[in-house]
Amino acid sequence: MAEAKIDFVEYHDRVVKLTYADFPAGSVIMLVNNVSGATVPHSEMFPKHVSGKLEIRFPPEVPPGEYFVRGIDRVHQKVAETVFFYVAV
Repeated sequence: MAEAKIDFVEYHDRVVKLTYADFPAGSVIMLVNNVSGATVPHSEMFPKHVSGKLEIRFPPEVPPGEYFVRGIDRVHQKVAETVFFYVAV
């Protein structure tokens, strides 16, 4: 199987758009605060396909800051991450 990848496409109006490919079954994709390392509450997405597109909306209570998107497999091992991006108010 090819190596999993996840790519940041764009951020607009508190929605991040992504593409992902070659994700193992049972994977989870989530937003992560780059400074604290904490997962953004209610941001977990469960891809239905090995490859595809996703949109993740930032909850209104999430503060501005630097974030990235991480994909993990069913045993919580990192399979891919995006570049960092900044979320403003």
